[in-house]
Amino acid sequence: MRRLSLALVLVCAACGGKSNTAVTDQGVTLTPKSDAAAVGTVFGFIPVTEVIVTDIPDICGAFGSINACSGSSSGLPAVTSGSLLVLEVISTSSGDYKVSDPDAPQSNDGGAVLSLPGAIVEFESFSSTAAPVQDVAVSGTVHIDNAKAGGSAEGSYDVTMKSGAHLKGDFHGDNCQALLNLLSAVNSTGNSCDFSSSGASCNNSCTCQGSTVSANCSAPPDGGDYWSCNCTDKTGAHTTCNMTSPVSSSSCEEGESCCPLTF
Repeated sequence: MRRLSLALVLVCAACGGKSNTAVTDQGVTLTPKSDAAAVGTVFGFIPVTEVIVTDIPDICGAFGSINACSGSSSGLPAVTSGSLLVLEVISTSSGDYKVSDPDAPQSNDGGAVLSLPGAIVEFESFSSTAAPVQDVAVSGTVHIDNAKAGGSAEGSYDVTMKSGAHLKGDFHGDNCQALLNLLSAVNSTGNSCDFSSSGASCNNSCTCQGSTVSANCSAPPDGGDYWSCNCTDKTGAHTTCNMTSPVSSSSCEEGESCCPLTF
């Protein structure tokens, strides 16, 4: 019996691996229940390792229910409360990555605050009964032990948040293809829109993940009060509708046509 116990200890020591640490920010404690990792590239060439630790069960499944083309950047379907710790590193290699203060002055050439490679750590908590808590790291380091493209990622962090909270611990995220798909869609092939206008027409189209929606509207030849629009939805189906004459070309661009430019 003692030999068996010793063998199990040796096996576990050889396996290694990290677990997710509970953290507290502004009085809110996140006790991890699930995690998700996305290790890959965005914009086709920028390496990214992102790990999300949360008290929401099956966070990867929740990401799978998000429409990346909807234009919404907040909220998870069917999730009304929870806390998340998000760690993102602009690299897929092991090593130490410094956190940059997002409020620090930007460079004169308008470059991003985050240097490459670098790290971002964010804490968020929301519920239907309390005010949301949002915080971001302004200094510190994220260390990646292991990160495998299309696989899991693990490491540790020691950061100071904007609120003054000190968060320190280990993280491990299992591969979540839904999260990687979401990051890739939002950052590289996300919702891209084009608009053109003349005195008697306006054309608006948006493309995301191979689907295009559009509104092509024109003024009536008799100078009436309503413009006619030809609409194309994400399935390629065509419909027509009438809209009130836009007060300016910009009002037409801002989606006041009767065509729903949604995915």
